[in-house]
Amino acid sequence: MKRKRVTFELSAADAKKPFLVGDFNGWNSETHPMKRERAGKWKLRILLPPGTYRYAVLIEGKTIKNSRKLNVEPRRFRASNDRLNVYFPWTQEI
Repeated sequence: MKRKRVTFELSAADAKKPFLVGDFNGWNSETHPMKRERAGKWKLRILLPPGTYRYAVLIEGKTIKNSRKLNVEPRRFRASNDRLNVYFPWTQEI
């Protein structure tokens, strides 16, 4: 099954080591560390097959849900309530 690249970018200047967790990794708090890009910015790119995923960011063990601090690209995949809809042009939106 084809997968689509999704980029998560977090603005958190005081974060030490944020992790992305969600349905796609069994909510594992160690498998998807975000990487520091520049002062206060963290980024992670992952490949996901089409589907709907719940997700959050963990910073020092605390959940930071889908807020203004977290940006998801492509924007068309972003959904409400901390959900992400991954689809392809030839499939219907989920």
